[in-house]
Amino acid sequence: MRRKIVFVTLCSILIVFFQCNSSRSKSKPQTFNETQSEAVEQKTQENQQLATQIEQRDAQIEQLVAQNQQNGATIKQQETELKLKDTEIENRDLKIQKKDAEIRLLITQNQQQQDPQIQQLAAQVQQKETELQRQVVQAQQKDTELQRQIVQNRQKDSLINHHVAQVRQKDTELQRQIAQNRQKDSLTNHHIALIRQKDSLISHHTAQNRQKDSELQRQIAQNRQKDSLINHHVAQIQQKDTELQRQIAQNRQKDTLTQQLTARIDQKDKQITQLDAIKNDYKSKKFDELVKSSTPFSIQSHLSLVGSDAGVKPVLDDLNRYFNAQELLSRKYDAGTISNAQRQLNQIKRESKLVGDLKDNLSKYKEFNDPLKRTVAKIVNEIDKPANMAGSADTAKRGKFSDIMKELNEYIYNNPSYVNYPHLSRIVFDIMQRKSLNPDESIRDLLQKL
Repeated sequence: MRRKIVFVTLCSILIVFFQCNSSRSKSKPQTFNETQSEAVEQKTQENQQLATQIEQRDAQIEQLVAQNQQNGATIKQQETELKLKDTEIENRDLKIQKKDAEIRLLITQNQQQQDPQIQQLAAQVQQKETELQRQVVQAQQKDTELQRQIVQNRQKDSLINHHVAQVRQKDTELQRQIAQNRQKDSLTNHHIALIRQKDSLISHHTAQNRQKDSELQRQIAQNRQKDSLINHHVAQIQQKDTELQRQIAQNRQKDTLTQQLTARIDQKDKQITQLDAIKNDYKSKKFDELVKSSTPFSIQSHLSLVGSDAGVKPVLDDLNRYFNAQELLSRKYDAGTISNAQRQLNQIKRESKLVGDLKDNLSKYKEFNDPLKRTVAKIVNEIDKPANMAGSADTAKRGKFSDIMKELNEYIYNNPSYVNYPHLSRIVFDIMQRKSLNPDESIRDLLQKL
């Protein structure tokens, strides 16, 4: 009976303990598990977001490194952005640490809450033991009820065990999530370390780029100084080249002037040589030779060239007198002009057959002019009259041409020296030419020239 009472007492204690534990598992542990699960889920989400941000930041860092290699001008801005992102990551790390502290605090609070409950449970157990001792007498009456309650409690124990298994499963899942979170935290720390290492590399590259930029600026300054010196030398060379070109132009101009002067001197020398030759000819040759080798134009030209020579001018004047008198033989007979020419020819005191012949021709010009004038007058006034034309036209023309030629031949025969008079010779030739083509053509104009 006593054993039965002790067994009932132990069963009551277990029932009370399981009821308390069941109530705790239904209230506080469930709340703690839910809170912890939410915290873990929230932390997991934050870790995922952080991992995503870290990956994005890695991509941005790689892009920034590429941009840094391409353009060193944006390094300062990238460093500022990296510092801001580091600050954000540190803030998130602080948040994660804060969440971990909150979770630990919740665990500690839960543990602290469980101790008073255990004490309270112990007090209740002691109270129950007292009550059980008081109710030992009534135990037999309640044995049947206890048996029924034991069955119920066993059912409740089965449910409690099921709930305990679920809680343990949830705890295992939480532990796994916590392990994953810690692994993610480790990965996050690793990424942060990599980011800091990349930041260090970026800083190192930035310092190198700044050093290279400084060296490049120094080289640019040196190159600009060299360019300035080169430009200065080029300007000096161009100035010297301009001066040289000016001197070359002056020398060419001088050479041109020298060549022109040389040509003029040569021309003058040739002229002087020619003038000397002309002077020697006029001084050394006989007058008749000079007449044959000269023309009125050459006499006028030589007068302008060597007319100032005292030994040549008298010869040129005599030749001019000769050619002026000879020109009269090519003109219509004028007694006054011929008389003046004869006086000019008498001033020539040089030995010359041609001067004598010219004087003779001038003196006999009238003797040759008058017979030709009579012959032409007879042709115009007698032979060319229509009354003398008998027979056919051709016969008349042939007869007229024969009469004209008879008169001309008679003049030529009686005056064979008419050829010494160009004027008379042209008139005789014109008559023959006209009448041979047309015996009826008038020659009255030729009569007016005699």
